[in-house]
Amino acid sequence: MRRVTNADLSRVQPAEELLYEGNSRLVLHLGAVAVHSGPPPETFETPEATAPTTRVTADDGGILAGVPQKFTRVVDRWPDRVEIATEIDDQVINVMVLNPIDVAANRARLFMTFSNYQFGYDPKRIYIGECTVAIGAAAQH
Repeated sequence: MRRVTNADLSRVQPAEELLYEGNSRLVLHLGAVAVHSGPPPETFETPEATAPTTRVTADDGGILAGVPQKFTRVVDRWPDRVEIATEIDDQVINVMVLNPIDVAANRARLFMTFSNYQFGYDPKRIYIGECTVAIGAAAQH
């Protein structure tokens, strides 16, 4: 994972414009999730729980220091992405988005940030990286 140093939350930035610092190893184990074919649950609805095996298994750079390692809700899941979150306190959540997921190459792009319910993403804590994913029977090991 690398921290984005020039995030401009007022617009969609092209990937080639982003500047980064650092390089931290973050390992995430995702439990199985079903595929949604309709819209995700609304924020006022009961959140969908994550699989109990979903957790961070390594955080060499300490990016998630002080963050609970149990993810509390599936924010969204579609055939091409997975979004999960965990509450840090009653105002801040950690959000992770895997998108796109390339099943053939066993790779996914991971976007991670911290969000305040009132003010949105924290521009100083946005991370992006590539990760290896295991799909199907390979994920069972």
